[in-house]
Amino acid sequence: MDNREIIYEKIKAAPIITIWGHGQPDGDCYGCQIGLRELIKNTWPEKKVYAVGSGIKPLFERLSPMDEVDQKTIEESLGILVDVSCLHRVEDTRVFACRDFTKFDHHLYNAGEDFPHDSIMEPSRVSAAEIVCEFAREFHMTFSRLAAESLFLGMATDSGRFQFYGTCAKTFDDCAFLFQFDVRPYSLLNIIYQDDVKTTLFRAYMIEHTKIEGKVAYCILKKEDYETQGMSYDRASGMVNVLATYNTPMFALFTSAPDGSIRVELRSEFGYPVQPTAARFQGGGHLYAAGATLYEDHGPTPQDMVDALQEVEKNEDGRH
Repeated sequence: MDNREIIYEKIKAAPIITIWGHGQPDGDCYGCQIGLRELIKNTWPEKKVYAVGSGIKPLFERLSPMDEVDQKTIEESLGILVDVSCLHRVEDTRVFACRDFTKFDHHLYNAGEDFPHDSIMEPSRVSAAEIVCEFAREFHMTFSRLAAESLFLGMATDSGRFQFYGTCAKTFDDCAFLFQFDVRPYSLLNIIYQDDVKTTLFRAYMIEHTKIEGKVAYCILKKEDYETQGMSYDRASGMVNVLATYNTPMFALFTSAPDGSIRVELRSEFGYPVQPTAARFQGGGHLYAAGATLYEDHGPTPQDMVDALQEVEKNEDGRH
């Protein structure tokens, strides 16, 4: 059996399943968790299946809230990681208590992030939701509108609404398949992408405070910067694509967190891989979309990372 068959048999045999994602979940992470949960429950109604984590609260009413799970249930469950490279990057540390593991992921491998369990890893895919969708299609799992909309959310958001590198014919084939289950993109994506006045003004603030050095446009947001603008840390730290306004091959957002850490989000155009630089700073991600964590009181600084990004050379074929 190849990995897909092994994983399918694991899921089929497990009476209890918990599904886990990364910290500060995005649309792909949350969409995969809810989508996979529904696919498994639809296919095997007798199973107990739970999506564990914080999710995306504005979507709870439109799609689904996350699940509350006790320790005993976790210990008896098959843990499935989605959109997260290894156990140490899972949002909820209770994941280590699961009796067994498997994974659906599209991140590049980072040294020291071994996942010694059965997994499906396809770093070339623009979203983990595509991998889950194709797995479910291959094994004739039962789709529903909730499962389809959740997976569509993952594909649409991680692809930047089908703009980012990695979007391909398979992406649109998966979307076409999902649309037969009455996916309604406008009301779904409107929750994610509609900006209120506060957010619109904060975008302008970010653009005004962005600096350009060589190949990199970057913005450093202190806690007081976003709080005085009425923005939360989670919202502000996820707005890296605002910096795409500048015509630089790479852009970076550094956002100070309440705990003294600095969330780093890196993005780049095709041919300028930022993942290796993120990995140098104990981060990771995708070739052209990666992240890391710095600290205000010790270790490398945002300037150190900006300087390191200047060393990235363009590769016309997109490889590093």
